[in-house]
Amino acid sequence: RVAAESGRFAGEGWRVRKDGRRYWSAVVLTALRNPDGGLRGYLKVTRDMTEQRRVERRVAALAEISQLAVHELELERLFERTSALVADALSAELVQFLELLPSGKTLRLAAGTGWKEGLVGRAMLRARAALEDLGGDNPLGASKMLREHGVASGVTVSLTCEGLPFGLLVAHSPVPAPLPTR
Repeated sequence: RVAAESGRFAGEGWRVRKDGRRYWSAVVLTALRNPDGGLRGYLKVTRDMTEQRRVERRVAALAEISQLAVHELELERLFERTSALVADALSAELVQFLELLPSGKTLRLAAGTGWKEGLVGRAMLRARAALEDLGGDNPLGASKMLREHGVASGVTVSLTCEGLPFGLLVAHSPVPAPLPTR
């Protein structure tokens, strides 16, 4: 209707590919007219904007996380909000903040998104085993907790303060494809 009345319509939104996958697109619909001005049809151009949208979401999440890091005084709330932002920005179904306890041998699931009820704040992992799982030939394969959640791939960031490690931020997906590392 808009294209017929004004000659052109432009918009963005989700579309579905023939194989059923969703993608974010920019659409321009132009009315085509006969020499006498009668409406003959429409020309539709659809551009896949999925990657651009992902980048925009990541930049926005990074900006919000930076603000949280400056203003949030309670570490648990910072981790909880950041895990939700990371999950959204990376389209990861599971995100975890693993806090390295003072012994240096144990990681505690301090905050996270997507985990079974009761695990956040309570789940403990041996630091050495967790780090080996994340860096071995079969990343994430040895962890019972990750297998139970259907994890197939993930990306890990080591968290340090003044050069000393204090934990890990890990994003997981049930899809066997690598999550972005930048």
